[in-house]
Amino acid sequence: MKNQAKRVLMFGLMIAVAMSMLLPNVSEAAAKKPAAVKAKTVKVYKSTSNTKTATVKVKWKKAKNAKKYRVAYKAKGKKSWKKVTTRKTAVTLKNLKGNTKYSVKVRSLNGKKYSKYSKAKTFKTKKLVKKPSKPDESKPPIDEKTELKIDKSEVTLYVKDGYTATVTASGIDTDKLTWESSDEAVATVENGVITPVGEGKAVISVSGEDQKKECQVTVKSSAYQYVTAKDVLTSLASGNSEYELIDVRQNIDKSGLDMGSYTKAHVISALGAPMMSDEYDYLAADQCVENLKKVGLSNENGKKHVFICYYGGEIAQIGVKVARSLMGINNDDIYILESGQWSMDPEWSSMAKNPYEAPQYLIGMGTLKTGEAVQTMTKSQLTTAMTGEIKICNVLDVRVKADYDAGHIDGAVSASVKENDGSALKEEVQKAGKTSVFVLVGDGQGEDVAEAYQKMLGYGVAANQIVVLDGGMSK
Repeated sequence: MKNQAKRVLMFGLMIAVAMSMLLPNVSEAAAKKPAAVKAKTVKVYKSTSNTKTATVKVKWKKAKNAKKYRVAYKAKGKKSWKKVTTRKTAVTLKNLKGNTKYSVKVRSLNGKKYSKYSKAKTFKTKKLVKKPSKPDESKPPIDEKTELKIDKSEVTLYVKDGYTATVTASGIDTDKLTWESSDEAVATVENGVITPVGEGKAVISVSGEDQKKECQVTVKSSAYQYVTAKDVLTSLASGNSEYELIDVRQNIDKSGLDMGSYTKAHVISALGAPMMSDEYDYLAADQCVENLKKVGLSNENGKKHVFICYYGGEIAQIGVKVARSLMGINNDDIYILESGQWSMDPEWSSMAKNPYEAPQYLIGMGTLKTGEAVQTMTKSQLTTAMTGEIKICNVLDVRVKADYDAGHIDGAVSASVKENDGSALKEEVQKAGKTSVFVLVGDGQGEDVAEAYQKMLGYGVAANQIVVLDGGMSK
């Protein structure tokens, strides 16, 4: 009987096991497909390195129905992706090559279901720390106390900009250092990384081996200053504008949103320094800094810096944050164009605050015969600009005097570039002042306009102050 009972029990267990293998996993069958991780939420930060490898941290916003995330990354030029899986919305990538460009992308997982990867984001790792040179053992050690030093004595941060500042101490082993903040309601510090908390002033101190150094920290409001389109255009018309215009939209719009781009149309004389890629993804902070440096952003020119985007919102705010928090640009001299470019465009001005419709001053980019990229405007734009309330442009007809006399645009002056070694052109530039906005009119965008453009650069006129009439008098 006992043996028979055992056989029955074993048979029952075998049936149960078989059934469990045949039946689908209920939890997996019920699992929903997770939403994709949005590319613009993927951030790369806290890049560090040592003598052998580099490390970065990657974080992103939680995706709906996601239980886990898979992070894929690879160095530039590599074909295969390395992958790491985590339950958190952040991961530390270790053992990376120093001073190397990488791509990273994230997908969300829920059981056996998964989303597409986010668009890859690029970043560059820090250079590896140089190995300390071996001491010369042939010389006796000098019994002197090493001086503690810090690389910053003053730091300015902004409450909600999302950026920190790092103070680096040297001379004493980091393990022997103690960091402190005099007021953690203003700023906190951890291993030299200062994080703003609230407006005010605090002293960050670092001490070790009976030495102490201090850094004065000022935390300011993250509020933004705005200026209207009419104020900007009126200042441009003066011939010596107090404003420097910086368009932070993408150069070319490949996003499919058809919202425009710097190349397609920008405010006259604005410089292009994109905070976004052509695919409408936010650029990394170091790339934003590099783009602003390329257009010469600094505290030295005495100008007020006006950041321009579509409607005066987030993209322009990123430009402001990068300028003041990462480049040290004086916040009192930083502005955002109120309602952005849309305030000047009749198609969008109904959505703008304090609109000033002036589409004649929303100009595009073209190319001279010699290959230089230049600002261009159409004849209808120029006609409106010459008759409108605010007259910005000085129109220079650079054809020979006989062609000018035979017919020219009303309001244009003769400034032949071919005759008398261009003396007429130089004279007209001197009359208007080299900080004015000029429109060059020729037979097209050929040799006469290209020669005038080069001469004007030689006179000290900035490239963004020169506009070429598209097609010239030939249209």
